[in-house]
Amino acid sequence: MCHTPSVIFLPFNTFLNGALHWVVKGCKSPDYIHSFHFGSEVFRAIPAPAPLGPRQKEFVNFMHLGELGGCLYVCDCTPSDHVDLWIMKNYGVKESWTKDFVIENLILETSHLDHYEPIITLRSGEILMLFNDNSLVLYSSMTKQFRFLNIFGVRSAFHAIALVPSFISLKQVAKGENLKVLNLKSK
Repeated sequence: MCHTPSVIFLPFNTFLNGALHWVVKGCKSPDYIHSFHFGSEVFRAIPAPAPLGPRQKEFVNFMHLGELGGCLYVCDCTPSDHVDLWIMKNYGVKESWTKDFVIENLILETSHLDHYEPIITLRSGEILMLFNDNSLVLYSSMTKQFRFLNIFGVRSAFHAIALVPSFISLKQVAKGENLKVLNLKSK
């Protein structure tokens, strides 16, 4: 296991199964996904998708970790003509990693260093994603097309997370000097 704890990229990391998860960038070990379980107060390595051979170091530097449908995911944004989305179906079981989505027809007017971060899979099968920290897009695996979503009033980089319904007000929990909570209502 690489030295733990390492750099934790804020403001958001992946919280799943009582543990906070993050990627150790620049790690040469196959154990580059780490977690801290709050109940047991234990750091541990989480098994990663199958070794990628000589691409592994590059992969780690371009990957994003998250949660979709209660499962841990790894999004491989290594510069290429597609993005791979790996999902761990059984938490903690290395063999349960599956490549569930291959996202093709990437947004071409941008660079090869694009950042795609899945947020949630919708009932329609589309994936809502944060693109380059400044746009929300929907990706359809059926049509293999992206659709940009307009967000009015946002003029700078932002981060987005899936909402988990709760009785706790976001305005009370999310505090900060440069934080603005937008109340968007769908019709």
